Amino acid sequence: MLSLIPAVILGSYLYFDKINIETNNLNERLTSISKIGADNVASWIVERKNNIQDIAKNQLVIVETMKLANSATESEQLFIAKYNLEKQFTAHLSKYDWLEELWITDPRAQETVYHKSEIISQEINFNEIHFQDALDGKIGISDIHPSTKPIRNEYGIYEIGVPTLLISVPVEGEAGIKGVLTARISIFEIESGVEAHTDDFVSADTYIVNSEGYLLSPSAFPQSIQHLIEKRSELELRIIEPDSKELTNIFRQANSDSSTINSDGYSNYLGKLVVGSITPIEGTNWHYVVEILRNEAYQNIFLVQNVLIPSSVITITVIILMTLLFSNNFLKPIKKLTWAIENIRVSDLEAEIDPILKKSKDEIGKLANTFDEMRNNVLETEKNLNKIVKERTAELEEANIELKTIDKQKEEFTSMITHELKTPLTPIIGWCQTLKKPKIMGELTDKQTKAINNIQENAKRLQMLITDLLDAQLVDLNQMQFYYTDIDVTEFMEFLCQNLQYAMEPKKIQFINSTTEKNMHIKSDRNRLEQVLNNFVFNAIDFVPEGNGRIEIKAQEQEDESVLFYVKDNGIGIPKEKINNLFQKFYQVESGLTRKHGGSGLGLAISQGIVQGLGGKIGIKSDIGKGSFFYFIIPKQHGEKQ
Repeated sequence: MLSLIPAVILGSYLYFDKINIETNNLNERLTSISKIGADNVASWIVERKNNIQDIAKNQLVIVETMKLANSATESEQLFIAKYNLEKQFTAHLSKYDWLEELWITDPRAQETVYHKSEIISQEINFNEIHFQDALDGKIGISDIHPSTKPIRNEYGIYEIGVPTLLISVPVEGEAGIKGVLTARISIFEIESGVEAHTDDFVSADTYIVNSEGYLLSPSAFPQSIQHLIEKRSELELRIIEPDSKELTNIFRQANSDSSTINSDGYSNYLGKLVVGSITPIEGTNWHYVVEILRNEAYQNIFLVQNVLIPSSVITITVIILMTLLFSNNFLKPIKKLTWAIENIRVSDLEAEIDPILKKSKDEIGKLANTFDEMRNNVLETEKNLNKIVKERTAELEEANIELKTIDKQKEEFTSMITHELKTPLTPIIGWCQTLKKPKIMGELTDKQTKAINNIQENAKRLQMLITDLLDAQLVDLNQMQFYYTDIDVTEFMEFLCQNLQYAMEPKKIQFINSTTEKNMHIKSDRNRLEQVLNNFVFNAIDFVPEGNGRIEIKAQEQEDESVLFYVKDNGIGIPKEKINNLFQKFYQVESGLTRKHGGSGLGLAISQGIVQGLGGKIGIKSDIGKGSFFYFIIPKQHGEKQ
């Protein structure tokens, strides 16, 4: 019976050790997730500061700001300065999804000298800390605050009270600060990147909170907080315990230097018992919080308790029975064999069984020899498998590296070529427009005007080709982005028809919009839809006869909550055997058509990528001599598939 004492001690030790391990693992994981989220948000803020600073350091921005801030600058020079800034800032607004608005202010006159956005969301307060930091030569960042004027929210709809973040940087010339560049940043683009670390927690809630306890990011439980907010959790939901009406325990425990963990449990803003961790976000007065329901967090510990306690009782019972039934002489060889088996179980296949046991003539000896033979076979098999796995792994790694290198070289080459081709086109087109203004270059002869128009048109064609190459690359990489808004389809088709009338005049084409349904709405990307329909229409223009050509466009609601868009023409038609190839990049039906009608051969491939990205399907019906029918069908609501 004395042998039970070590067993009880060992069982107790294993039990409490396992509980401590599971608890420490939970604490480390919660802290790690909150640190990852805080670091990622801090990095995102730093990157945005650097982006705005890079814009302010651009030589063109510095020169034109100096002109705008100089009261002696002539009106013509002011116009050119604003024109140049318009081109520069338009490019930046298109490049950065998170960038919503840009101001340049004259700190001496304390007035805005240039503004770039669809609307002016607010007036700059020159006394705010972020603006004063910029005047001191630093990068300033404002508190997140609700907008006082209507601006675009996270759904693309304009409203008052949208959470707003401003970053101000100095525009510095050789003689000091010449102006302040202020940018409005969309906080809805902030990403913490912790989703992959919380996937196995059903109740995980991660969010950013400011110094007053208001959320700066969405709650993970939007249905549960509808009674606490009017529109969104950002700047409306405060992490207050429902019962005590005080800020949650984890927030009150937070400090500005390091992470804080609460694994005992506390009540969150929904009144649920949770455990969590909070970490300060460097460079701000915000914190990043991760919370998990206490029952789910301690699930593994409860499981250990439910398994170890019954197992310990069973083990002790077995030991008592064996102690009573067998003598020590019989148990000794069994213990030796058990020791060897245990070593093998924990992957120590080199552990040999006691030779004395193998020499035994009884059943224990036979078992020892059989098991030792099995150990040798497993050991040899493991060595062979390890060798094969190592060789195959090396081959796969080498092949993978080679494929990644090829993909990277392809992407870098395409990006470099399109960038180098596109960069000079903007000033070429801009100067063509400038040269045609009599006030700048004087009156031009017909020959000069024709030459400039020729340059401008060809530059625009090259610019469209480069845009097609970029879109084609985005389709290949599955990186094309879409911006979903509510679209009045009837109004959209009328706009498209009016907008393309000019293209029908050279060939005197009859252009018809047959859309008759009213109040037809979809939620999709308006610009991308227009791009696809433009591709269809311009293809039709190329192939309809001059003088009696006819092109019809129409949108028609379907029974399955989708909308059919089509472009129908009376052109020369397409051979049926070649229709399936039309969506391949650079494909032309005939080389003769390529020379006669031009085109990059990318439009339909890009159109297919856009339609599929919007959750729809695309197709063509055509007969030689009877015209063509280009169509696509997309769901009325984003997220549905056709």
